[in-house]
Amino acid sequence: MAKIVYKSMILVTISTVLIITSIPAISVETDNDKVSAKVEENTRSNSGINGLEVVRMKLKSAIDRYNNGDFDDAKHDLEVAIEWLNKASQTSKTEKSRESSRQLAVKIDAFKKQLKQSSAENENTLTRFWHQSTAIIGREIDQLIHGYVELATSEKTLKHLLDAKMHLYTAEHDLLVSHNVKDSAQELDSVLKYLDKADQVAKKPIQKEINDLNTKINLLKEQVEQSHEAWKDNDEILYLNQAKKSLAKAKDKASPQTKLRIELIEADIQTLRADIERRNIKNNYESCMATLMDIINEL
Repeated sequence: MAKIVYKSMILVTISTVLIITSIPAISVETDNDKVSAKVEENTRSNSGINGLEVVRMKLKSAIDRYNNGDFDDAKHDLEVAIEWLNKASQTSKTEKSRESSRQLAVKIDAFKKQLKQSSAENENTLTRFWHQSTAIIGREIDQLIHGYVELATSEKTLKHLLDAKMHLYTAEHDLLVSHNVKDSAQELDSVLKYLDKADQVAKKPIQKEINDLNTKINLLKEQVEQSHEAWKDNDEILYLNQAKKSLAKAKDKASPQTKLRIELIEADIQTLRADIERRNIKNNYESCMATLMDIINEL
């Protein structure tokens, strides 16, 4: 109960500090006041978050200008974003945010040099950059929200779980928007890496929860890659596959006109199968994120 009270108070404190630019100094008297004061101090001094907000704003502007065909203006926005990312790589609170900012700046710099024409791939890349910047901001905010744990318990597990959360959030775009298998697998591998690090230092009860989440992440990765017959236990997919086999047999004996109709049905089944797979991926992704958040909130 005390943890919930602390976190609620911290969220209110962060919101207040972000909205109000100048408030009187507070009197630090109780343990709760000390926690709030620590978060307020972090928020005020965290120029990294402010800089990352500029990055996100400029990336959104670059997307809009790119969609309007204003490539030069879009490149200028990207240059400003790179500048602020380089600053964030020095000023952000966490090592993970600093390194991720540096890496994102390098990626954007390489990308802007080839931004000469409109394409679905370029649009997706820009959107992914925006999503990555949001993930970095989330990591910094998480540090402010959960930073009190260092004051209370020195929980070593938390850092790795928050890093895992950042990569899982980044994977959302790859899984649910671009449906990019390579990018999805890369982000999920990073999630698994940080879960493994968390498992090595976690207490026994938390270790079991981390291991269970590890299993769910691996299943999600298999679903994305469609390997190891990841869908074999899904009744909807099973019946659709059976229907396709039956249609294939019917087509062998059908007239040309009937064959055409069967082929249209096969195409519909294929589309339906893809929709079901993506829905299941979405559900499993959301389940993984919810489980991870539950573990984090237990610390």
